[in-house]
Amino acid sequence: GEGINGEVHIGWDRITNEPVAIKSIPYEGDFKATLDPEAEAEIEIVKSIHHPSLVKTYDIFRDGDKKKVYMVMEYVPGGELFARVANDGGSLVKEGDAIRIARDLLSGVIYLHSLNIVHRDIKLENILCTSEDRTKPIHIKLADFGLSSKLTGKEQSLQSLVGTSFYLAPEIITKQGYGSSVDAWAIGVVFYIVVSIWSSHPGFKSLITE
Repeated sequence: GEGINGEVHIGWDRITNEPVAIKSIPYEGDFKATLDPEAEAEIEIVKSIHHPSLVKTYDIFRDGDKKKVYMVMEYVPGGELFARVANDGGSLVKEGDAIRIARDLLSGVIYLHSLNIVHRDIKLENILCTSEDRTKPIHIKLADFGLSSKLTGKEQSLQSLVGTSFYLAPEIITKQGYGSSVDAWAIGVVFYIVVSIWSSHPGFKSLITE
């Protein structure tokens, strides 16, 4: 896949042959005298998080010649929750699945907030299903920390207008300064989509991707 902050490819461990996901992001700096603050912030965050509802990062490689950073992460085979909901033939996600999605997502985000990390881009496309077998109960992991930011204290507020428009909290749009509560707003949007009739609406897919 390809996003704003880089590309993700599938790879394999040369010893165990286990599949992994490899994310490459551009690096504006020489890794020594000149550092890329945005890339370094993402590196610091993914190295610090360890939670079953968050995609795990195994290793990080820096390539000075190509000016890229490669993050080797766990492969989550079920794909995006967006694809699971949008291509569900018009039927809603089962109530039990919605409960599990809520529990997994909230558990991961509460953990992030305990570390003063604000994800800032929670959306269906960044929520991955752990199994590709659609007959099994849905469990998820939250991915993509490219827009995440770590607060330095309880009084700090963020100002940047970042994220995906459909999921943005009002305080981001109005540039009032914001904190971790913006993730709660985005989670609310996710839950609404998962359990609402919108998933059967003909314009659902185009609406969410605008």
